[in-house]
Amino acid sequence: MTKDTLVLCDIDETVLTFKGVTHEWWNANIEKHGHAWTYDQWEHIARTNPPEATDPTGFQTMVRNSGKLIFVTARKKHLMRLTEEHLSKVTNQKWDVLFCGTESKGRIIKEHLDLSPFDRVVFIDDSDRHLQTVRDEFGDAMEFYKFHAF
Repeated sequence: MTKDTLVLCDIDETVLTFKGVTHEWWNANIEKHGHAWTYDQWEHIARTNPPEATDPTGFQTMVRNSGKLIFVTARKKHLMRLTEEHLSKVTNQKWDVLFCGTESKGRIIKEHLDLSPFDRVVFIDDSDRHLQTVRDEFGDAMEFYKFHAF
């Protein structure tokens, strides 16, 4: 990566994780209780438990080697302050965060970010669904990487 690179990176299960929250946890709870209930349970966990960094050394390397990093999260916007607190566990820097909630990450990125100043744009996420929505909007104009904590 170079200084002309924009990195768009997911937060949960990519850069940070919470003890006990895995893809299996999400899938089992969504199947049993639905997405809204599961998200509410995740939010309770996020509010009451400290996050753990998945790869602090890798994260710092990514930051050093990119021109700009913007987090793109499925968290809801009312979690802005909590998200800042969580990200401070990884680094003491203040970050730009794009909150997508239940909306398509691809659509939100397209509507809210100007990617034209960058020669290279990289999108990193743990979710196949989010990777696909961004790929559907941007195709070959962006590089895609799947990274998750589990």
